[in-house]
Amino acid sequence: MGNLGLNKIGTKAAEAICKALNVKNAVRVLNLALNQINDAKGISKELTTAKRLEYLNLGWNKIGDESVDGIREMLRANRSIIKLGLSFCKISEEGRKIITKLNKVEL
Repeated sequence: MGNLGLNKIGTKAAEAICKALNVKNAVRVLNLALNQINDAKGISKELTTAKRLEYLNLGWNKIGDESVDGIREMLRANRSIIKLGLSFCKISEEGRKIITKLNKVEL
């Protein structure tokens, strides 16, 4: 389990962590909740091929609608992710509907 919640991790640092974890391909649970992540596009790109990742928690960050397409594509491409936490993010109702169509999301 990668529990990195509540660490003041910013967007770029989170992307670097995801890139490193993707190379190792050993983490099944990654908690990045309660950090300072403003955009999940880079995170989504890095985790598209993370074969062992089953649960990703990005809740309580400032992730908004600009990340919706990347998150959707990550979930489509990565079949290992069975649960995604986005509670208390800044995603609109329309953005939530787009993502939740994939049935893996807690909003």
